Amino acid sequence: MQRVILPDQTALVSDFAIAAVGVTANRDLLRGTPIAAEKAILTNQYCQTSIEGIYAAGDCAAIFDPLFGKHRVLDHFDSAISVGALAGRNMTGEREAYADVSHFWCDILDVTLHAWGESRHVDHRLVRGNPSPEAPDFIEFGLSADNRISQVVAVNHPADHELLKELVKLRTSITDREELLKDPASDLSQLIS
Repeated sequence: MQRVILPDQTALVSDFAIAAVGVTANRDLLRGTPIAAEKAILTNQYCQTSIEGIYAAGDCAAIFDPLFGKHRVLDHFDSAISVGALAGRNMTGEREAYADVSHFWCDILDVTLHAWGESRHVDHRLVRGNPSPEAPDFIEFGLSADNRISQVVAVNHPADHELLKELVKLRTSITDREELLKDPASDLSQLIS
């Protein structure tokens, strides 16, 4: 057993600890400017700020996501790359709207996690597969109050990624199809047809 000592000298016993490093946006840069911002710089679906000709992307920006009808900070490096490229194309004169399904992935020891969509729209969840800690292989579907898929989290489930992304992109309704969603033997592509 190891311990973690907190600043107040409290000792917590643990098997291991994970350190996460992040950044805090310097909002002082925007003071006195007309650029609209809340927790991040607000952009439309083209990455343009409230000032014509000024674009933003990455952790400092909240892009308008038409799929969920709101501004979202997409704080994963895959999103920073794709949205940054979108901003670059639009700065050169293209008029391409954000149309991706946000994606996050993470590997921790022998667990691989992939997630698509928006967790803040989730009202309830359904699980498909085996969520046991010994050998997890499952998909968790986050459903909005109207039973549409808002988020999908796949743990140690390497298959179906394009299909899972498509279920979120279509905001697929699962009303009267909950058992199909939960049954690992069922074909999820039936939800699209």
